[in-house]
Amino acid sequence: MKEIIITENESSQRLDRFLKKLMPQASTGFLQKMLRKKRIKLNGQKSEPATKIETGDVLHLYFSEETIANF
Repeated sequence: MKEIIITENESSQRLDRFLKKLMPQASTGFLQKMLRKKRIKLNGQKSEPATKIETGDVLHLYFSEETIANF
């Protein structure tokens, strides 16, 4: 698991766009699937791709270290 705390520079953007910037090698379909399956959680909850992230939000990525390294 990887934990990311949203900073002021990263706030006020959509969750799906932030994830695409964070993991440019990952396809949009893969990221949306991981959001649906609760493998990516925002503040401990399932979130929609269009959710706006704010300063201080906590993003949890429930991927293996190998998967994170590939992206």
